[in-house]
Amino acid sequence: MIFCFFCIKTKESKEVKRIKKKQKRSTKRYRSKLSIEKKHLKRSYERRGGDTRNVIKDWFDCGRINFPMESPPDIHPNGYWQNNIAAFDQNTYLGIVVRDNNTYESVTQRLDSQLEAGKCYKFTVHLARAPRYVSKSHITHMDANYTTPIVLRIWGGSGPCDDRELLAQTDAVSNTNWQLYALEFNPKLKIRFITLEAYYKTSEQLPYNGHILVDGCSDIIKIPCRNEEK
Repeated sequence: MIFCFFCIKTKESKEVKRIKKKQKRSTKRYRSKLSIEKKHLKRSYERRGGDTRNVIKDWFDCGRINFPMESPPDIHPNGYWQNNIAAFDQNTYLGIVVRDNNTYESVTQRLDSQLEAGKCYKFTVHLARAPRYVSKSHITHMDANYTTPIVLRIWGGSGPCDDRELLAQTDAVSNTNWQLYALEFNPKLKIRFITLEAYYKTSEQLPYNGHILVDGCSDIIKIPCRNEEK
């Protein structure tokens, strides 16, 4: 079930404009096409696993490689899974899940410029969790509410869906309104591809059902490392 990721152009909120204005002060930005617009998706529950895997412009569904029998990520709001939370930025946003059969969703994208090893970067994203996100359990095959909080992991690598280096990870997202999460990272390797992954809380020993809603993402911005600050 990607930054606006899948949007129809609408008037931007004051908060989004403020974030973008602040980003322009950076001397170097690593654009990851997070603001490229996305048209409406023609998708329904009955068509999961069909051509919807190919309609997220500029992104690739890693489930096609990791879990080819599972359904792809979803674009909201559309009434899927009883979730109708309004978008933070423009019209639509991404929903990605983890499942009780130890499968989870992720999407990947090639950056316009590679991230340099040993340099520091900042990335912000708005995340939320819907009160209801009802789908089938892959273990019991009965309705389940996919609302146990999960984390968002950011991976970097040299190719699509490459989880060579874990760059950053949020805390478990339990907020049911949009909140801004700021992530800073210092790659040890050169990074050409970024992957966003839904994943379980590390404190949980068994897989479970959960989700994250993702919207209003920034570009990846180069910042001074802490040891460079005076």
